[in-house]
Amino acid sequence: MESKFVPAALRSAGVALLFAACGALSSYIMSTDSDARWLVLAVPLPFVFLSFLLFLRHTPKGLLALPLNVAVWFAAYRIAGDMAVYAGDDRPFLPMLLAGTVGGLGVTLAAAIGYRRLLSAKYLIAAAIIGGVSAVPFGLWLRSGSDPLQAIYFRSAFAIWQAAVGTFLYVVCNEFKKAIPPESSAH
Repeated sequence: MESKFVPAALRSAGVALLFAACGALSSYIMSTDSDARWLVLAVPLPFVFLSFLLFLRHTPKGLLALPLNVAVWFAAYRIAGDMAVYAGDDRPFLPMLLAGTVGGLGVTLAAAIGYRRLLSAKYLIAAAIIGGVSAVPFGLWLRSGSDPLQAIYFRSAFAIWQAAVGTFLYVVCNEFKKAIPPESSAH
């Protein structure tokens, strides 16, 4: 008898790698030396598009989550930037924890448009914790200053956050999909 755990674990590992690659791409877009201010609009797009391809497209309302995910990115980005200024150089982790929490919670609420069961306190708390904890590596990047590894910290932080939050949403939404079709989950 074949175990269902192994294929699911391998699939989740593959999804985590895909989201990590999206995170690396997002960090590359963010760090591009360009005068084009519109380029910051592209930073959340790798995560947004992969989320759509892997789980949001399975629900009729999935397209509505896409612009909300972009808005969540900007809110978390502003929180991180504004809080980092007030926290100072010696305390870079708290602003990143807060921004990551807002990001994890925000993209989960956006996905809840198609998967209403995500509105459960259990999933919202999990998303907030995963988002916050996985954003802490951004603090290493802020603290690194002129460290030659600064670019690696930056890319790694994006990859870790997107892999953790994206894989969480993928696993949960696919479990919902198996139990109840997405369009029926609103009932």
